[in-house]
Amino acid sequence: MFLDKAFLDRAIPIARQFVRAPVPYQFSVRETEALKLFFTSATSRVFFFRNMPPNFSAALLAMYSRLKNQRGIRGHFVDTLLPLLLTGLLENFSEVSPSGAIHAYQAYLTGLGIRSLDQFCEAKIEHLAVFKDFVANATGDPRLEKQLADSPKMKALLDVFLDKYGHNSIARGAALTFAVEDISILAAKSIEWNRPGSGFIELSTRFVDISRARQYPIWDEIALVCEEAACAAREAIVQASAAYRTLIGVAFDGILPKFFEQHFAPLLPVKDLKSAVQGEACDVAGNVLPCATLTSVGVAISGEAFDSLLKHLLLDATPENFALVELILAEAAKVGGDQFARHYEPSPWEVEGWRYLSSQNIIQGFGTTSLLIAEDVLWNYFRSDGTSNGSAVFEDVLRKLPFEERGEHDRLPYHFETVFGTSFGKMSFRGWRDLQRHVLATHARTLVDPSLGFYHYDKPAPTELADVFDEIHLMNRATWTALCGRGVAPLIAQYAMAMGNLVGFLCGANLREWEFILWQRSDFQVNHEVRQVALGIDRALQIQFPWWRKISRTDLTPAYVAARSEVGVPLPTSVG
Repeated sequence: MFLDKAFLDRAIPIARQFVRAPVPYQFSVRETEALKLFFTSATSRVFFFRNMPPNFSAALLAMYSRLKNQRGIRGHFVDTLLPLLLTGLLENFSEVSPSGAIHAYQAYLTGLGIRSLDQFCEAKIEHLAVFKDFVANATGDPRLEKQLADSPKMKALLDVFLDKYGHNSIARGAALTFAVEDISILAAKSIEWNRPGSGFIELSTRFVDISRARQYPIWDEIALVCEEAACAAREAIVQASAAYRTLIGVAFDGILPKFFEQHFAPLLPVKDLKSAVQGEACDVAGNVLPCATLTSVGVAISGEAFDSLLKHLLLDATPENFALVELILAEAAKVGGDQFARHYEPSPWEVEGWRYLSSQNIIQGFGTTSLLIAEDVLWNYFRSDGTSNGSAVFEDVLRKLPFEERGEHDRLPYHFETVFGTSFGKMSFRGWRDLQRHVLATHARTLVDPSLGFYHYDKPAPTELADVFDEIHLMNRATWTALCGRGVAPLIAQYAMAMGNLVGFLCGANLREWEFILWQRSDFQVNHEVRQVALGIDRALQIQFPWWRKISRTDLTPAYVAARSEVGVPLPTSVG
């Protein structure tokens, strides 16, 4: 699975050139002046947050799930958030009540046609004065921060506690927030493979800019092996991107939006129609996007988990990942975060243990409802005497729990953590991205190769959709054979594959976590395929445990008209 060292030695410099290149957009001098107070860089695709209250950084990261600004999260900050913040500092807004503030600020900016920080500062003289005062009084001199981060005393203390004493809990007290923009979807998944101590928000494929969809230039690395293979990979990526534009259109006027608008109109409220059409169309069409498509991901992580995240990037050993680790460490050094990356180099033991699932072992027709449960520990835990039946005892415990008093955000009691279940099956790589988000679960998958089939959309759709999916799948099969036959490693070849290719997956979690995952992944706003996987897992749990339905909050509605509407409208069975 790991790449040849000779290839890596030649490919990493190529990846480094892409990863370290400045982002393909610019900020003005005034915008840069504001950005340097809160971010470690205005030009790098990797940047750490600083000088932000935790609620502010969390809200900012959350924007990645809906971000449309072509300059990323920093563009959103200077174009939208900072003008709103500065408006609140104007004297004529000093008496506005907190409850009505945001609407008042937005109305004021809209009335003046202000859509950026520069427009705000140039609109009125008092605006510029407020901005200058804000910059002068804002904390965060980068030089002072760097000086504190590099303090010999602090370094010495960390050396003692983290290395000599091995107290990793010390690093747990540190919190790092950073963003990685314009990286491949595969690299984003490597980052998000990290488990506890991490939180991730990834840009949704629903917000791919149709007019300028960009990809990681994997063909440059493939050319080191074979020029013909590089051309084949690039052609596959170009054709997949063209298929996406065909399905979506230029201004959501393609095959899918037109069909869904006509089909949804009698079923959904008028106010929900536009968002539902666009959301469902992008959900479905996203299956033809290549894995090389660029995305962005925001990360909030403890110092203890930071080196584990870097290690996952290195274990999932693509040249892009190696280059990203270098850049992440360089940016982390500006806030002292690099000092928690002490054991991020994978050991031979860890390298030997890193494996993708084998596609050869995934039987065709493998379902998505299979579930293996290890339950003896729990039954023994609740067993009152040697003759009691464990299941009966546990059911008695369930009868005594006041489930009628359970609030929406109440998790199951900690006892459920003692039973672990593993779900396994097949789903599209695009759908697996959504399932992988749950931090306390353990995930594994096959490579994205076309041998396991392609996603099938089982709701009403235009007849052309199946043709497009079949065409992309056939092209992917030919491309995969061509690349691997010319010596391109499968780990690299998957960049050229569409995300609708099925992957075999394993997802392991305890029952407390499963109940939470299924509650979240069965909501009506969740991608249809992911909902079907969640419903299958819930059915398997009901078969295993008759009492599961009592404690489960899974939404058992078979299917919804559209995932992205404001209200959940069940899909009529006559058209399902």
